[in-house]
Amino acid sequence: MPARIDQQLSRLRGEGRLPLAAVGAFSARELSKPLSELLGRYRDALEHWSEAEEGQRELAHEHAGVKLEDWLGGLRRNADGQWASVQLVSGKLHEGRGYKWHSLVRPWVRHLGLQLCGTPVRSLLVSQTGTLELPPLAAEVARGHLNTLIGAWLEGLRRPLPVAGKAAFGWLSGGDDEEKAAREAAKRYDGGFGMSGEAASSPALARVYPDFASLAESGEFATWAETLYGPLYQLLQRRDDEEQGQ
Repeated sequence: MPARIDQQLSRLRGEGRLPLAAVGAFSARELSKPLSELLGRYRDALEHWSEAEEGQRELAHEHAGVKLEDWLGGLRRNADGQWASVQLVSGKLHEGRGYKWHSLVRPWVRHLGLQLCGTPVRSLLVSQTGTLELPPLAAEVARGHLNTLIGAWLEGLRRPLPVAGKAAFGWLSGGDDEEKAAREAAKRYDGGFGMSGEAASSPALARVYPDFASLAESGEFATWAETLYGPLYQLLQRRDDEEQGQ
């Protein structure tokens, strides 16, 4: 494994994608540091989920006139006959003691689709900051979540929805304390000292909702935050609470 990493770093140097001389050597070391552990954990996961499924599973789902079709592959089975999708993620999925929630949205949608392709499947996301597991869901539960997302997508074609991912997860982190939830959402959307907000990184959002006050003005923000992102947030929070209680 280290030899493969050195080969790739040499290729980057040859392509001129790393700085020259000592600065380049330092950059190469910084790039390689997290890779050995990351690839080691990925290899361990593949060894545990040792049997690779040949071919792909067909996803065919329809709701409200929208057809969702795809082929999902790369599934693996362990000695107990359980199925998993083991995915190597180049970035970070954890932030302090929590998660980089917005980075989990795309894997979450794929995870829901996998539950409609036969047997229950867990998703293992191997990232620089650790391995995160999305547990399997009942097919009917996953179908309901997908239908909700499709409905929101259709509504989003009619008007800009008053919601944003990072701000929504900030709101959810406030729990039942609405004042705290609003503060957390505003901090993520507007930014603050040494912190760029979500609006600043999205010209489309900033054009319609320049600040959190305008995003929350219609009174719909909390509902959309719960509808779109609540199931993912609650699933991992319940799992974490169960693990801490054991």
